[in-house]
Amino acid sequence: MNRSVLLETLEGCVPATRGALIVARSWMHPERGRVGCPAHPAVIAAAEEAGLAVQVRDLGVEQQMSGEPTRGEGTIFAVSYEDPGGGFRGLAVGAHRADVAAMDWASEEIASWRSVMRTRRTITLGPADSPAARSGDTAALAGVFPAQPRTRGSAWAACGCAVHARCPAARDSESAMRSFRARGDEVVLVGEPVWGSGVDVPVPSGGGDLYRVRSIRDAEVLTACAPDRLAFVVAPGSVSVEVAQLLAVLRRKFPRLRGQHPDQWCYTMTDLLAAARSALAESDVLLLAGAGASPVTAAAQAAAALTPVHRISALGQLRPRCIDVATLTIAGCGARLGGQVLQVLSGLGPLGVLRRVTRTESVPMVSPVSGEQSGRVRS
Repeated sequence: MNRSVLLETLEGCVPATRGALIVARSWMHPERGRVGCPAHPAVIAAAEEAGLAVQVRDLGVEQQMSGEPTRGEGTIFAVSYEDPGGGFRGLAVGAHRADVAAMDWASEEIASWRSVMRTRRTITLGPADSPAARSGDTAALAGVFPAQPRTRGSAWAACGCAVHARCPAARDSESAMRSFRARGDEVVLVGEPVWGSGVDVPVPSGGGDLYRVRSIRDAEVLTACAPDRLAFVVAPGSVSVEVAQLLAVLRRKFPRLRGQHPDQWCYTMTDLLAAARSALAESDVLLLAGAGASPVTAAAQAAAALTPVHRISALGQLRPRCIDVATLTIAGCGARLGGQVLQVLSGLGPLGVLRRVTRTESVPMVSPVSGEQSGRVRS
């Protein structure tokens, strides 16, 4: 791909007006023919961020096809490369040759994007039940980031599941807590949610004490009033690996500890964190696409201790320095922006789009005596 890149300045080949940039959706190269520009929305957004007027066109197509010479006072700054999948891709920005400020901006903008044109691998993060990524035509890339559910309140439950998934984790935790306390047990709420605050687990009034164990230190210093009547409930949104470490300490201190059934734990944040750690282990940059927050971005940020992070809330904030890498991971807070970023990347060199997911399921067990199933599979 790099050997086919051409950075060019084409003088006087397009009509232009002062005070406005021309950004090409596509353009006609005199030798290469039609050049597609999937990345042109990034140039438009950057120009608007800079306060510049923009005209969006397909440049030179009709004139070249009819064989007529193209005349004008506009200069095109362009870059193009041969797409291994066929045809050519690139970028082109035109400006009136007497508009010095616009000419300078266009020249620098094209040169900056040319500097990051390369073969690139992109790993997307999302829930395990989101659509599989496709790296074919650019129109399909928007489907990599499924639309978030629209609700009056939060779109996400305390455990990290989307509300439309109807995950019973919070309800199960509340039910287990009530059951233990009805027996006269003291209850330990174990774990520290990666997403949410765990407040969706109401604390029943009356009967027994409630303790919080968020760390090994908490577990080590815990003193129960009734050690033989201690039970635990897992805080929704906690990571099961960390919960297991806390329970190991509690079981050592309180051998008669009873607890919530494992089928009632929610493993969404465990899976998201595992997927994020796996993706970031082979990525140069984490890109957080969106202004809001979600369980996916919470997991990605928690896993990104050693990985540079760029957050963008609008396409105009996507600059070449954010993607000047061979492999990057994208956690998209919003479906639209995530799809736009992938479209831009598809016009900056050969692009591989991968979706990294981890999924933990509770497997039904068949009783050897009755033949009945026990356990529950989470959707």
